[in-house]
Amino acid sequence: YRYDLRTRGFVQDSLISDIKVKSLFLDSRDRVWVGTAGRGLWIYEKDPVYHYDRTNLLNNNWIKAIEEDPFGNFWVATSGGGINHLTPTDSSATQFTVDVYSRGTGMKEDRITDLVIDDFNRVWFSTLGSGIGVILQDGAILSFGAEEGLSAQSVRSLSLDSYNWLWV
Repeated sequence: YRYDLRTRGFVQDSLISDIKVKSLFLDSRDRVWVGTAGRGLWIYEKDPVYHYDRTNLLNNNWIKAIEEDPFGNFWVATSGGGINHLTPTDSSATQFTVDVYSRGTGMKEDRITDLVIDDFNRVWFSTLGSGIGVILQDGAILSFGAEEGLSAQSVRSLSLDSYNWLWV
């Protein structure tokens, strides 16, 4: 649903009305990104709607979190496919190249539950069973679990405060 200011009521969107939404994100162009459970990613602009899934861009259709970095790239966390790093290839930012961070590239797990980008442009992510990790600007991946002091390996949510402290 979206709230229509003109009619002062909620309007049901027919494209995704029967789909479970797992994440929402407002990008720097005022587009709404909708991550779904099993149906990929939808980007709502004023008129056009763009849909991306395993058939045309992503490596997984189960979207858990979406973030935009200061360079205009997008990071899409999936439940089972790791993280998709989308780099726009056109000025409208509707076509992308994708780099995937997953078990095949050094992550301990592909079931990502959340992600945040800190002031140093590091991408922090939480997992369902392997603690948390961070993707550094050079692409290196570090992992932190029970051995590093986390009380649990399953982490559902991350947040950064105004001091750039990561809350787990």
